[in-house]
Amino acid sequence: MFGNLMLSEAATAALRLAATQRPSDAPLTTGIVLAALARADAASDWQRLWLHSGQPDDLHLADAPDTPDAASSRSWENVPLSASMASALSLLERICSAYRLAPASTGLLALAVTADPASGAAATLARAGLPHAQLLDIIQSDLVGSQLAGLDSLISSRPPVGDRSDPASTESAPALLLQAGSRATGRPADEMDLLAVLASQPESGAILDRLGLDDLPETCEKAVRAIGLTRLADVARDEGGDGGYDGPLRLTALLAASPSAGLSWVFRLAGVDRTEVAAEAMEAIQVQAGHRRVPSTTVVVLGVMNVIFSLLVSVLIVINAMGPGSLWELLLVPVAWLGYPRWPSAVALAAAVPIALAVTPVAGAAQVATGIVDWLDARAERQQVLARTGVVVTRAAARRIRLRRLQKGRMSLTLRQVVRMRYLVPRLLRAAARADHATTQT
Repeated sequence: MFGNLMLSEAATAALRLAATQRPSDAPLTTGIVLAALARADAASDWQRLWLHSGQPDDLHLADAPDTPDAASSRSWENVPLSASMASALSLLERICSAYRLAPASTGLLALAVTADPASGAAATLARAGLPHAQLLDIIQSDLVGSQLAGLDSLISSRPPVGDRSDPASTESAPALLLQAGSRATGRPADEMDLLAVLASQPESGAILDRLGLDDLPETCEKAVRAIGLTRLADVARDEGGDGGYDGPLRLTALLAASPSAGLSWVFRLAGVDRTEVAAEAMEAIQVQAGHRRVPSTTVVVLGVMNVIFSLLVSVLIVINAMGPGSLWELLLVPVAWLGYPRWPSAVALAAAVPIALAVTPVAGAAQVATGIVDWLDARAERQQVLARTGVVVTRAAARRIRLRRLQKGRMSLTLRQVVRMRYLVPRLLRAAARADHATTQT
């Protein structure tokens, strides 16, 4: 159930060793995994860690219970996991993706199982006198091999296991699935029924409204059903989570995880992709859990640099137009501000060509610098979305997510969506007719 997680041979061996040493009716816990890691990977330097905390056998580390210690709905190689262990493997996936550290080493796995101070492994070492911050520092320096910049933000991007609830949700996921099932008459309930129910909920409805997914024309709904939708029974089978949130926001993220061909068309009509929907839902969960969004230092610095370079290009254009150049060059001033997030970074780079030819090579070079800053800004935005939500989004999706946080950006996206609907709806209807014809023939 961790399809994107690649483990090293030593890390895999440690998890299998821990699985064989647990009681047959008990889930795999962080304590027994940490103890198994040291035995399975004798080549790594674990001594500094035990020097500060004591030996694992003396601490009874393998017996340390997680909080809560009940099994989650997730498993690894058919071995049930405690909620803390499931959360640790989810975090490990995000660490490997954010820092491009695949396959995951034993050091990274040790970092993941101790990242939550409430986990059994971290709590046991803390009681032995090893502060949590020092514990993470030792693991990074001695077992991972380097300090991971921004790790604190990545770890704190989800609340601790004991507080993984959807606080503002008024109805649970099973209740919402039941409502969706009652909408269908004379046909099996499907993803569109669930989408309609989620649109009626305050939390998920706000997300879907912002994405333009709350009001689909009836003709389009019939068309996407002809193309093919996942039955609600199959969606409900996947619902169960990872010790995560039980409510409309988590269901929204689940619905976007693996959309059918028909639902993919719905996203396409709205001008969004599945990762964008999931990221917006998870961001809303973060906000409800009290994790206020704060732009990273990198994003702020790049934003300031963007303004400085754009101003510099504008000044150079004006100076040249008032001097040896032509007043027509002033028309290039707005072009110098066609930057991220309103436009892709490629637009700013392309604008360097007419500016260099019509103004001066210096102005063109400054515009190239603007484009490079835009590209770095887009990259930093993607990393911040990943750190907060655990969702890997495309550059275009990250750009649209930021635009929605800007009033003018939302207006721009709405206009583009209207144009897109006019263009794509006829194509959708033709695709539905072809799908219906193929079904009739078979």
